Amino acid sequence: MLPGLLFLLLLLLLACPGSPAAGRGITARTLSPCYSADLRPASERLVSAVGCTVLLTIPPLKASKVVSWEYKTGPQEGVIVDYAFDRPANMSRPYENRTKFNETDFSLQIVLQQGDDRLYRFRSESEATGWFQLRVVEPLSEPEIVGNSSVKAGGNTKLVCNVLEGKADLYWWKKNGELLLGSDHIQFVDNSTLCIVKASMNDSGYYACVVRNEVSQNETSFLLHVQHAANVLLPVVLACVAVGLLADEHILELTSCPRGQKKGRWLNLLLLHLKCYDLQRKQLKAMA
Repeated sequence: MLPGLLFLLLLLLLACPGSPAAGRGITARTLSPCYSADLRPASERLVSAVGCTVLLTIPPLKASKVVSWEYKTGPQEGVIVDYAFDRPANMSRPYENRTKFNETDFSLQIVLQQGDDRLYRFRSESEATGWFQLRVVEPLSEPEIVGNSSVKAGGNTKLVCNVLEGKADLYWWKKNGELLLGSDHIQFVDNSTLCIVKASMNDSGYYACVVRNEVSQNETSFLLHVQHAANVLLPVVLACVAVGLLADEHILELTSCPRGQKKGRWLNLLLLHLKCYDLQRKQLKAMA
């Protein structure tokens, strides 16, 4: 008795219009061109991009005088277009001027907007397809890298990769075309920020930030120059030497030192300053 009741219940479910058991599948595909979105046909779920055109098609259904395409967002449901054989198709306002309904095969073309990320189905008087999920993703703009283009050797610096349009699912970094891996020296914060700890001369080069989501990939590059600290201090050291020499010359002029002795003191002071600079240069080289 029980198996017979279960069989009857299954028949009722199959005969119920619009039920999941009675649903027949929608096939959808993105029409070319469309960034790097997958253009292959899909059933049940499709990922496409804002600005692209999607074609929704249905299998052959029983003859019906009235048909419609419907959408669902959470608990909210609505009609995209309804069509009866004795009158023109009636398109809802949010889909006007960007949607085409084919009255022969009942297919639907939609130029996608961000709000089109929802469920879709086709319904006739006697049956309905199952719900089809359409995911709409905004393509990524070219990222920008924010940071100092010049850093002193031994200092820390960071480069931040920003995407102004779209949401990136993946970030990765390259230096001179080679993939960068994390270490104590190279660190990543949320993958969008690159930190270089105790920069050395070898860190100079072109850094590229690559971003990607389900429908697009983009990248940009940034030139980083690491300056030897000696190059920064050299003008200061030379200025100190010049000031010291001028001061010593002025003092000697005010004294009664013989000219030969004055010249010897001038050379000794120059050698002293140069030795001091050479010692600083060696220390900075050891630090780099």
